[in-house]
Amino acid sequence: MVHRFGSSSDAYVDNVSSGGMAAGIDLETGELMQAYTVRKKKIDLDSHPVTGEQITGLKIPDWNSKKRAIADLLQEINYLEYGGLDIAFTTEGIKLIEINIKPALRSMQFSSPALIDEEFVEFLRLRGFDRSIPTIPGNAKIL
Repeated sequence: MVHRFGSSSDAYVDNVSSGGMAAGIDLETGELMQAYTVRKKKIDLDSHPVTGEQITGLKIPDWNSKKRAIADLLQEINYLEYGGLDIAFTTEGIKLIEINIKPALRSMQFSSPALIDEEFVEFLRLRGFDRSIPTIPGNAKIL
């Protein structure tokens, strides 16, 4: 799970491949891990490049209730086999923005080495991800 956000004061882009930033979320604590952006290579950031605000270690408010809201949402869409969910927390509660049929595996690898879990690799392989899984040197083997 990652939190995406913009890296500029004059654009609202949060897509990492378009100049935005992302930070992995510790699922237990709700704390943001070191953020990153990708220019020609991955750039790690502990604070926002424009505002200077600390990112690493920032705790998402009311994390346990947000985790319950995500679990409830997943229960509502349990007929889907898999997908990458883009969600937002608003003053009215959780909102599902979109479901991606090919989740952002590159983001998964940047925040933690997801492809070291053999069951997860097999899950992806059975769904045709063999040739499309981007790998990060040192984090995972090529399938």
